[in-house]
Amino acid sequence: MTKSEISKVVEAVVAALEQQEEPKAEVAKVTPKVSREAKKAQNKVLWRQVNGKVRKAGNVEIVDFDSFQIANGFLKEAMKMTPANWTSVQNTILAKRVECENLLAKQEELV
Repeated sequence: MTKSEISKVVEAVVAALEQQEEPKAEVAKVTPKVSREAKKAQNKVLWRQVNGKVRKAGNVEIVDFDSFQIANGFLKEAMKMTPANWTSVQNTILAKRVECENLLAKQEELV
C-alpha cells in the first residue's frame, strides 16, 4: 500500500467513527429533594384530610345498613389516603370501623 492509499483508508475510518454516535450513559432518575419543612407541611395537610374522613364516619348516625355503608365508605377513603408507615392512624381507622360494626349490630338487635 502506498501512502496515499493508507491516508485514504485512515480518512475513511475516521469519518466512519465520527458518524457513529457515542452510546449515551444512562442517567439515573433523580427525585427532587423536598425540604423538611415542605414535607412536614404536606404530612400535616394529609393528616387533616384523613382525620376529617374519620370524623365524618364518626358523625354518621348508624341506624341501618345503608348508614353503615356510608360510614364504611368514609373509612375506606381514609385508609386509601393513609401512607403505609402511619400505623397508628391505620389502627384508629380500624378501631372506628369496629365501632361502627358494633353500633350496627346493636341496632339490628333492637329491631
